[in-house]
Amino acid sequence: MAVQFYKEHEGKAFLSSYEDKLRFIALTKQTSHGPFRADHVPDVGVLDVIGNHRRRAWQNLGSMSQQSAMNEFVRMLDALCPLFRTYLEARKRDDDEKERLRREEDERQRQAWEQEQHQLLEEQRRVQDEARRRAENHRRHLAEALNRQTHEQFAAYALQQYPGDVDKQEQLIAQLQEQHLEQYLRQMYQQQVAPSAEPEPPTAEQEEELPPVAVASMWTRREIEAFKEEVKREKEAVLRIGSGETVTVRVPTHPQGTCLFWEFATDHFDIGFGLYFEWSNVTTDSVTVHVSDDEDEEEDVDDEEEEKEQKPDAERGVLVSPKRPPCDEILPILRRDSQQQVVCGSHVYPGKGVYLLKFDNSYSFWRSKTLYYRVYYTR
Repeated sequence: MAVQFYKEHEGKAFLSSYEDKLRFIALTKQTSHGPFRADHVPDVGVLDVIGNHRRRAWQNLGSMSQQSAMNEFVRMLDALCPLFRTYLEARKRDDDEKERLRREEDERQRQAWEQEQHQLLEEQRRVQDEARRRAENHRRHLAEALNRQTHEQFAAYALQQYPGDVDKQEQLIAQLQEQHLEQYLRQMYQQQVAPSAEPEPPTAEQEEELPPVAVASMWTRREIEAFKEEVKREKEAVLRIGSGETVTVRVPTHPQGTCLFWEFATDHFDIGFGLYFEWSNVTTDSVTVHVSDDEDEEEDVDDEEEEKEQKPDAERGVLVSPKRPPCDEILPILRRDSQQQVVCGSHVYPGKGVYLLKFDNSYSFWRSKTLYYRVYYTR
């Protein structure tokens, strides 16, 4: 700044002697390049008087530091030109004003950004509150609709569990309805996240459209030891499922029933469970149990009906089964923590057919499972 003022105002605002000019130039070089070194400065001709004078003035500064040379330049300029101090003060005021304006602009931009962020947060909060309100209304309407559909089933189940105790019946019904709602919402979410593959076109035997299958209800209860002791009274209700095996309990729909209920528990370890419905004209109401080492090889028809309907294959010399009746998946086979709580469920009859309760232990290579189960229907 001092050098710029000197170049712009020397000879106008003030006059300096030849010796002062030489010293100003020497101080400028000392500030820019440090002490004089002959090997870093080009030679000056003998006839270049001014050049030799400038060179000698720089040499006379000796080992003066660059900061000292700068301070000496400012001191000399201030002594020769009183206007220089006024110039510095004006420049300082101008710089201070620029800094003030810059800070004000930064503060204005910061406040504008904060206001914008506040508006965005308010909008997000409003959208979230609106979405939460819609979700709560949807959940409430859905719960009311599901409760109307399942109230009779759950009331019948509660009456069987706590006969004569109205308060416990109402508590159990409320618990079952809440669990049924949570399960229904989970199934809806799974269908949205991972939609099932497109269904295959119906065959000639399935030209008539089958009725829709309702969603099953599932819940748990903690009285597992009491349940096991009660089920042990019926030997057929306790099954030993070997490692790698899958057991299918076939429960035909009853002519006087409208809803199927099931309960099961295991000792020490969990087990896989799924529910399917086979559309067929049942002629018996007997519950049968089928065991297979591989679920894909499991027979889905009774042995007596198979022997009647099978046809011989001349080339292979074996009996070939006719095409199986259509079957709907109601609950996929998933591992259930039946060693901790009694797993319960119900499903409204979709029509005439056979329920397939599949208990899957195929994932276990070493452990067998003891299964305690009970199935019944309500009117």
